[in-house]
Amino acid sequence: MAICYCPVCAQDTAAIAKVMQLVRQVQDRIITVPTSYYILYTYANEHTPAILLDSMRGTVEIDGTNYHSILDSTETIHNSKYNIVLFKEDKVMYLASSTPGEVSTNPMQQMLAFLDSAHNSTCLFSRNKSQVKVFINFPSGGT
Repeated sequence: MAICYCPVCAQDTAAIAKVMQLVRQVQDRIITVPTSYYILYTYANEHTPAILLDSMRGTVEIDGTNYHSILDSTETIHNSKYNIVLFKEDKVMYLASSTPGEVSTNPMQQMLAFLDSAHNSTCLFSRNKSQVKVFINFPSGGT
């Protein structure tokens, strides 16, 4: 397994560009091949970043324009007819009609938009035969 550490700052966004390229490759692939990935978010105080305060885990499954995601206790389902969001803790469900070309709820588009705004972050890539893991560390105070 090869690991490379890529520091990123506002003037040098090569690592974020590489991550965006990987996301776009996945996005192109999911049009024809069903894809899934795991997400782990961790949270820490800016003064003690090594001490984790909380975390959220989730999965995203995408098949063409249909997808299903679970992040902590929130579940999102999208197909050509509906956008459904379930907030399990609150026992609330939102149901809306899908619109053609809609990207606001597409997790890949959301990730690209998020990465596009990431500055002063660090990235760590690890690869094995069929997986690329991307770890992004955002500085305190936001992106």
